[in-house]
Amino acid sequence: MEKLTKKLAKARVMFQQANVKMSGKNSFAEYKYYELSDILPVTNKINEELGILTIISFTADLATCDVVDSESGDKITFTSPMSTAQLKGCHDVQNLGAVQTYIKRYLYQNVYEITESDALNATQGKPETETKPKPKPEPKEENDYKAQLKELIDNSKGKITGTMIAETMERKFSKRKANELNLEQFKALVKDLQEQVR
Repeated sequence: MEKLTKKLAKARVMFQQANVKMSGKNSFAEYKYYELSDILPVTNKINEELGILTIISFTADLATCDVVDSESGDKITFTSPMSTAQLKGCHDVQNLGAVQTYIKRYLYQNVYEITESDALNATQGKPETETKPKPKPEPKEENDYKAQLKELIDNSKGKITGTMIAETMERKFSKRKANELNLEQFKALVKDLQEQVR
């Protein structure tokens, strides 16, 4: 087991040294994040070089990533509780695929100690001491929906992430920036997210 823990420690450093770029961008909360397609090519190459393998599996309640040493057969297991998704206009298999993709990405982030901006912090207000230009006043109704979205995020207990918001906007409107949405689209976004966390 000692040999595998050393390999995993080295794998984490190798990932950090690879300077992998984040291709995901949440325009609403203004932060970047790793897509699974950013992570896998790098981790697969590292795994091959070090002689380890990551095996992901799912049950109804638990997602598991086993890190296996190909020489000794030793393994280290990482787990995450499963979740659900109710994406509008998607059937059960598509919802399952969305959940598995999200959780797989989070498992890899745990295994390789991959960090990115905290989505929850990114949606919160900046400290009062910071000075920034005042935003242009928006129509009252639009402000109401933005406040409603912020309240929805705050009360979702982590269920609504920046990634989920970006993917919902892209799926529904082929847009990834909240400022590209008109009022009707913004209303539809809030309603869709409310349905996803029910």
